[in-house]
Parts: sequence; structure tokens; C-alpha cells
Amino acid sequence: MKHAGRIFLVGFMGSGKTTLGRALSESLGFDFVDTDEEIEKKEGRTIANIFAIEGEAYFREQESKILKKLLLRKNVVIATGGGVPCFQDNMEEIKKGGISFFLKVDAKTLLQRLKGETNQRPLLNDKEDEELLFWMEEKIKERNFFYSQANFILDGDSSLEELIIQIKKIINRA
Repeated sequence: MKHAGRIFLVGFMGSGKTTLGRALSESLGFDFVDTDEEIEKKEGRTIANIFAIEGEAYFREQESKILKKLLLRKNVVIATGGGVPCFQDNMEEIKKGGISFFLKVDAKTLLQRLKGETNQRPLLNDKEDEELLFWMEEKIKERNFFYSQANFILDGDSSLEELIIQIKKIINRA
């Protein structure tokens, strides 16, 4: 399996894609792109604002456009937004365009990680902990179908160093 110089990190929000992506890209000497950050730059506003004004469908369309542009680049680590693999055949594009890693993390761990960020994450707004946990568990069940299509599934609770070692071993064999 060739990775064409493109490494995709997929998983639920809060799974550590951006943190791992930055460290991994530095370790490999690759560029790093976070699809959410790219959309915010292009739009000149936050994702929360985009959701509030334009709605989720518009946002998902922007994700697909960014993904298509990134498929033209090489030597890049791409942290996808949590929903990117789940809409508009994006997971198929990811699988064709490079090597993908699913950072698998359970809902309780994600809830702890995301507790202070609910106002920056539109899908989490206005939910109390118990309701948020239930919502996350349901969303994870829906999205795992897509995430699990990644080339490799990694334990997102592993240390950053361990994840980088695992990924480097895999891509060196690819």
C-alpha cells in the first residue's frame, strides 16, 4: 500500500488528531494541515459561526472542497474534522489518496477531553454532561462505520510518542 506522501488522521472530535498530526508532521518533515483550521482561514470566521449562519450542510460542502485540494499535495499529514470521513464519499477519497489512521477513543474519555470546549464545537453546544455523553456514544456508533474503513486503527489513548512510533513503522513498510 502506497501512501503517496499523504497521511490522514480520522476519528471523533477530541480524539487527538490535531495534536498527533502536528507532532507527526514535525517528526517526518512533512507539512501539517488541519481541515477545520483550513476552513476557518478560507472563510475568515470560526466553525461555530459557519454552523450558526450557513448551517451544517454548507460546512460539510466546504470540508469536501478542502479535502479535494489536499489530495493534490504530497508530504503532508492531514487531521480531518470529525465528520469529514462521514459525508459526501470523503472516506473513499481518503482511502484512494493516501494512508489513513483511525484514532479510536471511547466516549467517556472524549467527554473528559472536550468538557471545556463545548462553546467552540457547534455539535456539542447546549448539552449537559449526561446528555452529551449519550449524544457522543450515539454519534460514535454512527461514525465508526466510516472511521473503521481507515487503513489502520490505533488506540487514541496511547501516548503521543507511542502513536508516532506505530505510524512511522507502518508507513516505512508501506
